[in-house]
Amino acid sequence: MGGPLQRGHFTFWTILFGLVVGIPIFITKEVYNIWSNLGLPEIHYTVMSSIMMLIAIGLHLGISAATRQSPEENTTDLVWNSGEAREELFRLESPIYLDRTLLSVLLILCMGGMIWWFW
Repeated sequence: MGGPLQRGHFTFWTILFGLVVGIPIFITKEVYNIWSNLGLPEIHYTVMSSIMMLIAIGLHLGISAATRQSPEENTTDLVWNSGEAREELFRLESPIYLDRTLLSVLLILCMGGMIWWFW
């Protein structure tokens, strides 16, 4: 998550702060209706979750920008290159019904089919 600024020092704290703020807001809005009793506008929960996500991204980028940047690290051994990805994705495991790649593709196809069906 600290990729854009290469400063991921407080990523955990950003997520934790987002949960500490977001869960009570969700509960007061959806469960106890305190949100509407305070005269705040009714916002659909999907829109509210998008707003909370944007606030969390802004908070994360703000905390990342405010912290010290560590010296550059050699990450070439930690990331995949295209050869490793091809080797991992196109190698079938035995038995075939336990192959992760095949099961992942089938899951994606089923999810896409269900979305298309219900659309």
